Amino acid sequence: MDWDHPSVLITRAETCSRLAKQSDDPVEVSKLRQLAEEYDARARGMQSPPAVPEQNEPTVQERALVILREFEQARKALVGRAAVLSDGKFGTVQDVRLDDLHGLRVTIAGHDGEWPI
Repeated sequence: MDWDHPSVLITRAETCSRLAKQSDDPVEVSKLRQLAEEYDARARGMQSPPAVPEQNEPTVQERALVILREFEQARKALVGRAAVLSDGKFGTVQDVRLDDLHGLRVTIAGHDGEWPI
């Protein structure tokens, strides 16, 4: 495959643009849009290859944002879903939260009450 072929570069630009639209992280959106523009310009013969992003160790803030983003996605995916516990109790996930002492806390409401796990 010719990685420098204009159609490959245009596909890369489209992929970066699509990923930028799906992201909630402003830094990530900015970098993806910049890459998309560079791939598009290169495909049209206007500039040299896109610069490879520097591979620095993520900062504490960046790591925390990743954790919070993943937590929010998990919360959205779990709340309202059915759950069955190992003791046979069943119910619906009512709440998902982070707890300093226990970590991830899930509250399930069933026909005989609520059970935090």
